[in-house]
Amino acid sequence: MSNKERVLDTDNINVIGAHLTENPRHATKISEIRDLAEQQMYILLKKKLPSDWEITPEKFIVVITFTDDKNEIHEAQITPDFVIGRPDRNEINFLEITRANINGTDPKAYQKTIMRLLKEHYVPTKILRSLFLYGKHLDKIQAEHPEVDFVNGRKVREEVSI
Repeated sequence: MSNKERVLDTDNINVIGAHLTENPRHATKISEIRDLAEQQMYILLKKKLPSDWEITPEKFIVVITFTDDKNEIHEAQITPDFVIGRPDRNEINFLEITRANINGTDPKAYQKTIMRLLKEHYVPTKILRSLFLYGKHLDKIQAEHPEVDFVNGRKVREEVSI
């Protein structure tokens, strides 16, 4: 089942835990970022954000532990596209991007629910914002920054460290 089809019915669950787990397979080189739009976004963020900000693709796995109406324990997890923050502060932002647009159903609804639950139930780090960018947002960004191309851009193949 794809995330597009997943739904987490928060009316019928009880969250008992939320945590971040370091993703052992997060990209350490630009060429390891699999998606073209994500590569292009990383390059743009590195150019536009202050140098003391850290931008890490898929750094964490977000895990929400909950019980359902039968008191059975379950976990829901996602890996946000980017974690953005300043290492000198205990605050982070998450960024999710998709080329899809909202056409009746939100393709990022599942991720939004998980991120909302994380913000509500996770204490050690202040989650400042979870930002979701869709095709229309990427089109606008691309129009303002012609140096990036989220659809037809050149995929970085060089082994440039992040």
